[in-house]
Amino acid sequence: MLKTQTSYFRSMKKLQILLMASLLTAFQCDEEINVANDTLFDSGIFGTWEILDQTINGVSDMTGACCDFIHFYPDSNQKDSKGNFTFEETSANIDGTFILDQANQTITFQINDRDDLVYEYSINASKDYVSFTFTENNAQIVQGWSML
Repeated sequence: MLKTQTSYFRSMKKLQILLMASLLTAFQCDEEINVANDTLFDSGIFGTWEILDQTINGVSDMTGACCDFIHFYPDSNQKDSKGNFTFEETSANIDGTFILDQANQTITFQINDRDDLVYEYSINASKDYVSFTFTENNAQIVQGWSML
């Protein structure tokens, strides 16, 4: 009789563990985002980029461009062409959203209380180098960023 009760309690304990495990799995955080399902995944933009080079009106200039990073990551809507970004430099971090227009090769950066910034972009075939082209103070700037 004692052996039967011990076996019964072990079976019940295993059942409780299985039940708890399935409940924990069922109630995982809803904010988990599967990057591979985002429509922007194939663009190659998601990830962390570090500035590599910069030209201003065709002249190479790396003054103040060291140690800048851009982190692109998906937002909660996987079916749109929007995502989130963090621009990180030595003196500040800036968070915002971006809209990638792959047909026109433009990326629009949106930051609270600022005008939208629209840049032309191109990503190389191996998706480890992106360039942004934009005009600032009547100067054409081309920045090259390397994927980390």
